[in-house]
Amino acid sequence: MAERYPLLPGEGVVCKGPDGILLTSDGHIGRFHKHEYEGISRIFRMIHVKDLTSITCIPRSKLQSLTLFSLIISTILTSIVFFLEPLSYGIDIFLYGFDINTCTELENSTWSCEQKENSWFFHSFHSYWWYPLFLAVSLYIVSLTSPFNFRTKLRLEYNEGIIDIEDEFSSYFAALFWFSLFFNLLASPTPSNGISDGLDVLLFVGGLVFLLGTYYAAKRQLIPIDEGLNAPDKSDISKIKNSDVFTFHQELQRVFDLPSVEGDKQQLVSVGDLLHEELAEIKDRLDTQESTLMQIVPLYPDIFEVPSHYLGTVTIRISTETLLKHRLSLILPKASKKYKSLRNYTDELRKHDDGLDSDTLGSIETIISLGNQATHGRGSSKEDYISALQKFVEVVEWHIATPVVS
Repeated sequence: MAERYPLLPGEGVVCKGPDGILLTSDGHIGRFHKHEYEGISRIFRMIHVKDLTSITCIPRSKLQSLTLFSLIISTILTSIVFFLEPLSYGIDIFLYGFDINTCTELENSTWSCEQKENSWFFHSFHSYWWYPLFLAVSLYIVSLTSPFNFRTKLRLEYNEGIIDIEDEFSSYFAALFWFSLFFNLLASPTPSNGISDGLDVLLFVGGLVFLLGTYYAAKRQLIPIDEGLNAPDKSDISKIKNSDVFTFHQELQRVFDLPSVEGDKQQLVSVGDLLHEELAEIKDRLDTQESTLMQIVPLYPDIFEVPSHYLGTVTIRISTETLLKHRLSLILPKASKKYKSLRNYTDELRKHDDGLDSDTLGSIETIISLGNQATHGRGSSKEDYISALQKFVEVVEWHIATPVVS
């Protein structure tokens, strides 16, 4: 069963990367943080993507790829050795244990038993079985050092530092190794005791380990969270898999409207700088209302500072929602504080705000449409962003020019 991470209404997650890193639908890099306080987000937001200066997906070098290949091969060989070692004495000994008459020093832990010369596996095996184990452990330790670290790395740079996100070594190989070791320890024959004597214990413990492993894998790989950009309904809770570094990088590239490039550093530029000339008139109109607007929608400067049209359109939608929430609170000061969507606030104002005209309503509807398209369809063109921004300016100017009548 997957572990539950409830989201607040309106929250969404685009994807969950290695080491629990999240990309939220409102453009934050964060992590889940457990707590039991109602109404407080369980997402710890570390940084907004608008504050990133560059992203780089660093591929493996040839040396790192060779290290990974060698570690996988040595892990598989070690697991095979662990599985075969109890069987190497022969089927009879494996099932029923060593004949006690062939064993010496039974009272000590250093007992030894004679083996038949015709056992199906080479006796020299017992002198060299630890080689692949030594190699696997050594390679894993070496892989933790910089030149040999084969884990694909995604580097996020910002003015104050760097966030490195690394892939983890496959849990499947780790599970194979530990299960084979567990089998070896339980199935290795002793004087007068073989696998048949402890088969019930082996099956019970093996089944328990399998169930615990399955639970752990499900807990790590699948978490029920809002699909974020893909969710047709923000209240919909569904399970999404952990993504690797490459998938997380691709999601960032979609959010930033960047081409798919691996290995090269990709510089991030705010949409306000990219479209400076085209947005000059719109920005001037907003600047004239800045003192009032900042008190109501402190988020609104992010409309120009985010690095993509998609995030800009999403921010316009959130800013419009905040503005309408403020206006509704002036009309209905005792209204429920429960979260409402932009659609809910629009419908409430349609009923209670005599100053809401058809032109303003049309502007809001355009923002809702373009915002939903960006949020759920993962797409927003330059034209969509500019159109939504123009409509936002119209809504702001209407709010300031039309006093609230409560």
